[in-house]
Amino acid sequence: MFSRCEYCQHQQRVTVKQLRRYRGLLKCKQCGKSFDALASLSDKFDSRIVEVNENALPWLKYQRSAYPGLWRLGCVAMLLLLIAQGGYFEGNRLLGKPQIRTLATELCRSLNCTVPSYRNLDDWSISHSDLQPYLQGQYVFSAAMSNQAAVAQALPSLKLTLLGFNGQPVAERVFSAWQYADEAELAGEETRKIQLWLAPPAAAIGGFNVSVL
Repeated sequence: MFSRCEYCQHQQRVTVKQLRRYRGLLKCKQCGKSFDALASLSDKFDSRIVEVNENALPWLKYQRSAYPGLWRLGCVAMLLLLIAQGGYFEGNRLLGKPQIRTLATELCRSLNCTVPSYRNLDDWSISHSDLQPYLQGQYVFSAAMSNQAAVAQALPSLKLTLLGFNGQPVAERVFSAWQYADEAELAGEETRKIQLWLAPPAAAIGGFNVSVL
């Protein structure tokens, strides 16, 4: 025989001996409360789903607390936080991919914002650099700057160091992008020739180094 707990609706097997011994008052094996087994006595197991009395299962009542909106809001907040963290740590690298940058540009257009310029100094290459005397004792520095990234990149600053014949620095200067170019950025996989006119230092020049900043 079977009987169903009136509190948690758990159905358990009972025997005549149990009913006689406890006078029909049995203890539920699931919620631990005592219930009248004679009230729901049956010869067959009843597989129907019966509404559970939440007072018998306080943990279930807690799970069904009346704050589903806060739970959804918390999930959305955590998702946005995760996206923000990814953007902070991996944003620049992702914006170096043309497809992602295009999507970000379209999104920012609708939100009235601006996609930050891609910046990676490792994607810059300086070749054919040369330093030659010019008129009135000046020097002209020339080079070819190449943006090896797949997307446009803001032009970096240039650090030019003049060396003496002993290899030691005799002069050094940092040039901003506006001092050697008319535009603020260079398209992806493109090369631009640059020139800089320099006043001669007091010491003789035996060489130079150039790097991007």
